[in-house]
Amino acid sequence: MDIDERHESIRKEQFEKIKAGNSVFGLVPSEIGEITFCDSTEWGEKAPTSAEANKFRVWTLVVAVGIIAFFWLVFPNATVLNVIVTIAVSLLGILLIATAGDFSGTDYFIGNDGFAVMKFKNSRSNFVEKHIVKFADVSDLVDYDIEHYDSKGKYFQSLYSFSFHSVFGKEELKNIHALYSFTGLHKKHPSKKIDYRYWIRLEDAWYDYYVKKLAFINKEMGGTFVFVMFESANKDDLKVCNAAPFVTIEGRELTVWDRTFTPEIISRIYIDKGPSNQTHEKKGKLVIEGIDYTPKKLFKKENGTVERIPLSNVGNSRIFVKAIEKYMKENNIKG
Repeated sequence: MDIDERHESIRKEQFEKIKAGNSVFGLVPSEIGEITFCDSTEWGEKAPTSAEANKFRVWTLVVAVGIIAFFWLVFPNATVLNVIVTIAVSLLGILLIATAGDFSGTDYFIGNDGFAVMKFKNSRSNFVEKHIVKFADVSDLVDYDIEHYDSKGKYFQSLYSFSFHSVFGKEELKNIHALYSFTGLHKKHPSKKIDYRYWIRLEDAWYDYYVKKLAFINKEMGGTFVFVMFESANKDDLKVCNAAPFVTIEGRELTVWDRTFTPEIISRIYIDKGPSNQTHEKKGKLVIEGIDYTPKKLFKKENGTVERIPLSNVGNSRIFVKAIEKYMKENNIKG
């Protein structure tokens, strides 16, 4: 479902009604603190009654029969056109009649202390799926957005995923189940899908929360930053994955896996997003080149020390990039 002016107007109205306690939502979760954002795929207050649903079915049937009859009467010799119209209108009518009375949707909330995604059916208070996550229980956000292009370099779709993980107190970092994970697809650029807009807003909310406790985390770690890499055998689904600490920033030392860099042996650090007209991960890769590195040329192979870190697999990648930028600035490393 896409966002339009009417949808946004209703959303803002319902957000204000949450504060007044008379919103359309069947449940506004208190566990996530003060609500800062809300959305829904269905703004109706309740399911249509049986009488209303039956009335809709009758009118659908009448309109469908009317359209079909009109084409056969006005264009009696256009058999092919009339058959196509009859089939198309009949299928649409059957679908509308079959779904008349259906009432379901998904409510989205972001609060100061967490977020909630709740799916309802038949009534706004009958939840068939409910996910409430507190930011305090989250250690890492892993997200990616893969932009796909056709052979002519024209954009045609993006595959995206957002996964919230917790590695707190875990000695074994295999088969970690996400606290919540979502994967979707959009074809408009930029996307106007409700869920995609929600996840972008949620990403900002998570980092706002994380930055507030970052000073405390950094102090506890003695000025050391440790970032975790998350990997899954299925790139389209990061609900279950393996994790491992892979980058440590401590003073002048930057360690990637078991390889330690110091400013003296680093030539440059930069982000490579790949060709803009070819399928690529939107965030790109962080590249660390050693002073002995020489790139691939016409008749020469790539040689020397180089690390390429896919940002889509890094937990809290936005903070990771900021930490790298701080390291570069403090040690006068060029980008």
